[in-house]
Amino acid sequence: MALGLVSVPFDLALLAFLVVAAAALAILVALVAVVVAAAWGIHRVVGRQARAARDEAAAHRYRHAAWYWYQLLYCHRCGGVFLPGHPWQHPAVTAPDSLAPPAHAWALAQRLADHADGFHARAALPADG
Repeated sequence: MALGLVSVPFDLALLAFLVVAAAALAILVALVAVVVAAAWGIHRVVGRQARAARDEAAAHRYRHAAWYWYQLLYCHRCGGVFLPGHPWQHPAVTAPDSLAPPAHAWALAQRLADHADGFHARAALPADG
């Protein structure tokens, strides 16, 4: 009986330590869960914004290329397509004094749009001086 009375404080101390350790572990797990949930939410928001920007850039590129594609004309004598009235199209986009085959009309329209976007981007830059 004396041995039982002596070991009771140690048992209570061990029990209190286990309760505190379990509470600390529960708090740690809850904090990790909150951090993971916050990181996942931030990832979703940032990913959604990046996807929206990428989709908007792709839609702009498509509309710009379609605008040029609708302006292309087919030459029945040469069997090619060309963009009339734009002298920069041949040296910058196609080989000099050549026409693009009709099968490459969309690719030509995309190259024209890319060139125009690059040309206007360079023109918008401030001049060094």
